[in-house]
Amino acid sequence: SNGKYTITGDTYKITSVASDACKNNASLLTLDLSNCLYLAKVSQRSFQGCSNLQSLTLNEGLQQVEAYAFGNCTSLKQINLPSTLQGVGSTTFLGCTALKKFSVAQGNKRLVAFNDMLYCSWGDDGGMSLVSVPADIDKSHANIYHPSLRAIGAHAFENVKNLTYIQVPYGVTELGDNAFSNCTVEEVVIPRTCTNWGEGIFNGATNLSYLRCNLATPPSFSQNPFEGCPKFRLYTPKESVELYKKATYWKDWKYNSWFSFDIGRYDAYNHGNRKRCQIGCRRYGQGCKAYMRKAVTYHRAASQNHADS
Repeated sequence: SNGKYTITGDTYKITSVASDACKNNASLLTLDLSNCLYLAKVSQRSFQGCSNLQSLTLNEGLQQVEAYAFGNCTSLKQINLPSTLQGVGSTTFLGCTALKKFSVAQGNKRLVAFNDMLYCSWGDDGGMSLVSVPADIDKSHANIYHPSLRAIGAHAFENVKNLTYIQVPYGVTELGDNAFSNCTVEEVVIPRTCTNWGEGIFNGATNLSYLRCNLATPPSFSQNPFEGCPKFRLYTPKESVELYKKATYWKDWKYNSWFSFDIGRYDAYNHGNRKRCQIGCRRYGQGCKAYMRKAVTYHRAASQNHADS
């Protein structure tokens, strides 16, 4: 009891759960670790594939949950993280297809839950990384704005369903490996600040129809970041159209509509100038009014918070 066990008169403290300890245990329905007072680490794949696990309670004192520790626990709907937890792996909850919400106990200095999504401290400047988005999040438009957001972590949106539109906020500098892999998203907007791209960013994003990339120079990759994607329309800054047409993996989209545009002043949280949109995109009709109405409405509250911070 209380995180201890006794064998032949000797008492031991339970400080970690071993790798693969309960992997693929379909009989596990409830996991309550709240009385494990000395438990500091749940190792990689400890409970991976426990497909019928519906209730999870983690202990205060827990500091680390490693990669795939609860991966493919397809019955989990909500995950509550303790105040003592210092970090989670980018794949810790990958494949939890019923997951709708993250919450973090008050007092945690490294992790925060915002709009049901999980963020973690990143870098030395007080920035944050979006670590994980619940796979079954009840939203079609992801408001991922956080005043300190600097990175979209590896696998952050992987396997996420229901989402159709994602605008990466201005100020984000990095997209991690497989950030949008196998996501249902139809349209993604990338700001010009996001210059560091990982591999496999959009692999398997079969619903992707519109990618608005506001970088002047096309990102380079060692492998195709659009593997399995349809022939989506790519929109780039006016001065960069020819560069994208010649760039590896960007030039392959024969059915792209190369309508030049520059959304610089309309990047998320940086669109104070409300002049008529100059994009001229056919999808949204005359003057892109519908697009701008959506963007302005979607970000108005977040923009105000940003301005006040």
